[in-house]
Amino acid sequence: MANKKPMTKIQKVMEFRNLKAVDLVKSTGLLKGNISLIINGRQPNMLISTLKKLCVALRCKSVDILGW
Repeated sequence: MANKKPMTKIQKVMEFRNLKAVDLVKSTGLLKGNISLIINGRQPNMLISTLKKLCVALRCKSVDILGW
């Protein structure tokens, strides 16, 4: 069995809401590459405006999607 990286908080919220990355691209207007980096926890920093767009799209608070 391969070692899997733990899910990020945003991945858990997306799974709970049954959303895919393409859904976030459509609802936020952000680039697919940026969404991918954020979802996979490889985005070292994020603009407040980006965070707000994600929270609106995911119907959550920032604390729900930041971190692991």
